[in-house]
Amino acid sequence: MERLRERFESFWEAQAAAVYRFRSGRSAVLDLARVDGEFGDITSGEALEEIRKGQEWASWADARDAWRRLHVGVARAALAAHARALAVELGEREAAAVVRVDGEERTLFAWESRTALEDDAGRRRRIEDAVDGRLAELNALREELRARTGEALERFGFPSVRAFAEAALDGVDFDAWGAAASRLLEATDSAYRDGLRAALPEVNARPEHARRGDLERWLRLDAYRELFPANRLRACFDHTVEGMRIRLNDLPGISIDDAPRPGKNPRACCVAERLPGAIHVVLLPRGGLDDYEAFFHECGHALHFAHTEAALPIERRVVLDRGTAELWAFLLQYRIHDPDWIADGPAAVRAGAFVETARLRKLAGVRRCAAKVRFELELEGLPNGQDPAPLAPRYAEELSLGTGAQHAEARYLYDTDPWLYSVDYLRAWCLEAQLAEYLRTRFGRRFWRERRAGDLLKELWNTGATYTAEQLAGELGIGPISVDPLIEQFA
Repeated sequence: MERLRERFESFWEAQAAAVYRFRSGRSAVLDLARVDGEFGDITSGEALEEIRKGQEWASWADARDAWRRLHVGVARAALAAHARALAVELGEREAAAVVRVDGEERTLFAWESRTALEDDAGRRRRIEDAVDGRLAELNALREELRARTGEALERFGFPSVRAFAEAALDGVDFDAWGAAASRLLEATDSAYRDGLRAALPEVNARPEHARRGDLERWLRLDAYRELFPANRLRACFDHTVEGMRIRLNDLPGISIDDAPRPGKNPRACCVAERLPGAIHVVLLPRGGLDDYEAFFHECGHALHFAHTEAALPIERRVVLDRGTAELWAFLLQYRIHDPDWIADGPAAVRAGAFVETARLRKLAGVRRCAAKVRFELELEGLPNGQDPAPLAPRYAEELSLGTGAQHAEARYLYDTDPWLYSVDYLRAWCLEAQLAEYLRTRFGRRFWRERRAGDLLKELWNTGATYTAEQLAGELGIGPISVDPLIEQFA
């Protein structure tokens, strides 16, 4: 097992380094194909047979769990590598795609980001229609990419994407999460519709005819933009966590890459090149609530990674439950929505209005995730090789009902995260609501000001990828993960 661990860790670090160079603008190409070739024993799937035998021969539960975790990590790598060439082709074609709107030509991604900046509702819709039309033209390649992934799933013994996701998260009831998503959507529907009726006219949109672009325009919350200046972003985060004796400057493994650079991806991310040891938070600060949320979110990942115990084996450091990973990101991100944080933070001068606005913004994100859970459980339950195109109307129906804004069928694969990540997000959102309440009860309403809260979080972060979200809830004694505390936030 040690040889496999070493090879997988070397592969993981090489892949992360390539991602960091690309996302930071230091490389114009995301050269993952080179990494795949360098670690062919991992990315070909050949190692999976050895891992299966290790699982069968293991006598102890801990050993079997170690083999299972390693199997998940290697299988994910092999599945991605099998479809790499098509994924690269799709990425190149999306990046090169040109769209014309009102006689003006821009790239697909430039127009996509422009939608949320456009004040004129009619022009927003023309942009949205043009972008969706271009995405529809690329759906044949996305469907081919999905079929290629299905070939590898079949070879590795998984009849569907959902079957693989369930194997990776042993003990998680995906049907129960589908039911939880439905319950959340039903319980919050009235409050959400009321909120949209008041909010959407601010961006010249009629709630009964709202489109995806209209909702994205409102979600920027530009009325509060000046309260969240780019040059105060880092100081605001430092002030938030300093009471817990957490200082980014004191953690040598973390670097904040906020320098402008040609080719740098504007979307914030956290990349752990070595864990712990070389953890990069990459962003292009532009100001506004989006920037602050994204930075707090990625710093949540970074703090988790930086405090992970270096002596843990690789499968307990990086082959983690994404629900646990997103929990730490959400815990930091949603302090910005906490009324007690708002009362002392940048939006304090308009706290009353901002509390309600932030709540509606969060509810929009939660409901969108729940709608995706309902759709993606159906999509990813399709047997390998089955045509997904008949489910495109289902996507438009679920997302339109969930968000209160019309979504086009053309986005049904473009808007799908891999390996049922939507379920992991929903689990993390639910556990964040429970954990935040636990911390308030134990350390006070402003728990982020308490050193003891920081000590507990560092102790939990130290466990790395050891616990699933459900196991973590059990360790803390806060009961099974439930959607009810999340629903109560919006009652």
